[in-house]
Amino acid sequence: LANALISDGYKYLDIDANTYYSDLKPNAWYLKAVSIVTQAGVFEGFDGKFMPDRSITQGEWIATLVRFQMQGKMKGNAMRVNERHWAKEEVQSAYSVGWLKIYTDGTMPFNVDN
Repeated sequence: LANALISDGYKYLDIDANTYYSDLKPNAWYLKAVSIVTQAGVFEGFDGKFMPDRSITQGEWIATLVRFQMQGKMKGNAMRVNERHWAKEEVQSAYSVGWLKIYTDGTMPFNVDN
């Protein structure tokens, strides 16, 4: 995603990703990429942490893509996500543009936290 942003001309500040997240290794290969997508508002982290060694959930990936494509959040709950779930509006946005057909047609099971 960082490379795509750069290819599209995204101007970023050369700031170490550790400025944003306290749990990144100082010399990790991905620091610049994490910094770029954070500055672009694509990655948000969790309470000042990035959790780079944890698997990404369906909800996190959907929210990341919605932010990357600047889809914005939408009201509604077609995917029946918990009403208080942080990604509910991003999931609805992805649903509204047809990105979640793999789940709605039964090809894959959907669980926002898996």
